[in-house]
Amino acid sequence: MLDYVKSNPVELRDNRYDQVVHMVTAASGAESFYQLDNNSTRSEGFELARERDTKAAESWVGHPYFDIVDNSTGFEEKIHRVIEKVCERMRKRGIELHTEDRLKAHSKKRKFLIKSLPDEKEFPAVQDFDVQHDYIESRDSTVQSRIRKRGQKGSYSYTITERKKINGEKVEKVRSISKREYETLYRLKYHDHESIKKTRRYFLWNTQYFQLDIYTGATDKCSSLLLLETYTTKEGGDLKLPDFLEVVREVTDDPQYSMFQLSFSPTTSLGHMDDLDVDPAAIALPRKKSVVYKVVLTGGPCAGKTTSLSRLRIFFEGLGWKVYTVPEIPTLLFEGGVKYAELTPEQTTLFQQRALTTLMELERTFDLLAECDSRNVLIVCDRGSMDPFAYCSSKQWQAILDYVKSNPVELRDNRYDQVVHMVTAASGAESFYQLDNNSARSEDLDQARERDTKAAESWVGHPCFDLVDNSTGFEEKIHRVIEKVCERMRKRGIELHTEDRLKAHSKKRKFLIKSLPDEKEFPAVQDFDVQHDYIETRDSTVQSRIRKRGQKGSYTYTITEWKMVNGERVEKARPLSKREYETLYRLKYPDHESLTKTRRCFLWNRQYFQLDIYTEGTEKCSGVLLLETYTTKEGGDLKLPDFLEVVKEVTDDPQYSMFQLSYKDPAPT
Repeated sequence: MLDYVKSNPVELRDNRYDQVVHMVTAASGAESFYQLDNNSTRSEGFELARERDTKAAESWVGHPYFDIVDNSTGFEEKIHRVIEKVCERMRKRGIELHTEDRLKAHSKKRKFLIKSLPDEKEFPAVQDFDVQHDYIESRDSTVQSRIRKRGQKGSYSYTITERKKINGEKVEKVRSISKREYETLYRLKYHDHESIKKTRRYFLWNTQYFQLDIYTGATDKCSSLLLLETYTTKEGGDLKLPDFLEVVREVTDDPQYSMFQLSFSPTTSLGHMDDLDVDPAAIALPRKKSVVYKVVLTGGPCAGKTTSLSRLRIFFEGLGWKVYTVPEIPTLLFEGGVKYAELTPEQTTLFQQRALTTLMELERTFDLLAECDSRNVLIVCDRGSMDPFAYCSSKQWQAILDYVKSNPVELRDNRYDQVVHMVTAASGAESFYQLDNNSARSEDLDQARERDTKAAESWVGHPCFDLVDNSTGFEEKIHRVIEKVCERMRKRGIELHTEDRLKAHSKKRKFLIKSLPDEKEFPAVQDFDVQHDYIETRDSTVQSRIRKRGQKGSYTYTITEWKMVNGERVEKARPLSKREYETLYRLKYPDHESLTKTRRCFLWNRQYFQLDIYTEGTEKCSGVLLLETYTTKEGGDLKLPDFLEVVKEVTDDPQYSMFQLSYKDPAPT
């Protein structure tokens, strides 16, 4: 096969992929989850599945960024660990990804009972929606199903939410349904539950996103009820609530304020399933084998949108997704010579009409390509169809809507699965606000803040709207965007989860090994020839190292750079061509030797290890054996290969850092 494709393992395994994540079969450690009936191509029994799993893992052993995700946690956590494995590797490559608090285990939705509804003038900009919820019967008694109709001015979107406990885990899946599907499912509504009707008011206050549910019709107990909701990690009084609302009390954990209880009306009689002329089997809707997920990245000037677009692409491509990025149409026009500030009102309307039409056609092209793809597809839009609202008057906006023959519900709610608004650096991170990295950007700080507010308000009301502010450093902010998308996808039943080793307390641990056992003692291994060299840079605050790594004369090349930025240690890595590597090699530090070693990669006890066998370099590293692995486990909780004799742990010992090992004797003290 290698001869046929004219390649070799290094090219096929190491040079094609930024990362490999191996997920251990449920047949090994989670047997109760192992199923054959959800995949028509799967026929393996336990033993064969385990054998296939081992062979699949061993085929990738040796990839420079190989991770294994076992079944030591529940299924939901396992999937999340995959996501975090990818995030960690991306951070190692200098991709600025971090954690959004609301996605952590201690984050939750908080709910408050409001005494009375103030005048609408007291609110900031709002979007009001007519919403109706109905609980419906399902063929599976362990599943709770709820359908929702949501819209404005007679234009609606429809969804179904299903909740089920699987082996003690609460799993929630949400998907869109057509109007016809909604009407069919509505006929299956529970006979002892009323429809819940309410106005849902969305608004931003103090950079926090709130939803105020104003109940208008259902059971007596929820008539005129007002419930305020928001997602947060803040506890108690740390969460600041809108000062124009009078809070009665928090009802987050009060079951009587759950929608299921509010809709319950045992006196209601709408018949039973047997009385309906609907065959439950007839409503089983075909599901796509692959996922298409469409997200808008929007925000004010200099918010980090471009970086986030790039990071989302790399992140999901590493998961095997196809990623399409839809460019920002106005920027393309600006680069063609259009100056927005010079346009007349008539030209502004024309500009936005044509820009929106072009955007919709371009998105449609990507939508069609995605629908024809057998892979999971992520479509990331650099701004979306509601963004023109922030750049024109109400009269102009209505003219635009008339021109494209649409309405806000269609443009905002029915085109995208999610909207992520990134707050401009001009609001909270002023020292990072720059104009020189975007020729289309001309706003000063005040203008940037104004544009940011308008951009956010144009999307308020989307059912999956997230706001990412500047409460953290830039790197963390970008990672929060990634996690916002992951969290929403999980809510849609797309299984993305967290790996412990990516948490704050996770780290690389390093051990000094006494001697090298016979290769027969090892499980399946991949050995690599590796050479590291530290090179000089024009910036004295940057430490740079180049690496050559390969097998049988076939190599890959990378450069890694470290720098402190505003107190943050930032590490970036990128691939090099052979020519770039050879040029940079000429800049190697004169007081550092090349470090040459064999890197042995292997799996043991479902943990991934790397054993560095130093062969050349300084006298102090000749014959040194260092075992490394990434883990959250401390002390003796980490089980090390029983065929290796460990001298001591040297994780925090500076003399075993590569920088110190490469120093020509005598090394500086």
